[in-house]
Amino acid sequence: MATGVIQMPKQKDKMKSNQDFLEELKCLFLRVQNPKKSAFEDLVQQIFGYDLNSAEEINWLRTANRNFSDFCNKFLDNVEKTVNMLKEKRAK
Repeated sequence: MATGVIQMPKQKDKMKSNQDFLEELKCLFLRVQNPKKSAFEDLVQQIFGYDLNSAEEINWLRTANRNFSDFCNKFLDNVEKTVNMLKEKRAK
């Protein structure tokens, strides 16, 4: 039972770090549309403290690239929907 008590704060810290990472990634997307690879590396190192080229860092870099691409695709989809909606309004 004692291990469950110790793991709870670690689990909360990990969840907080994950949330912080996604929030920072979203902010980065809003500021820079095509960031350098080093921006993702710096972000992973600052939030999680992993060593450069460690297995954990590489995993988070993949996650960052995937999420960043998702943000970009969703943004472009929403822009396209808005443009189409405005075109429809103009046509009326």
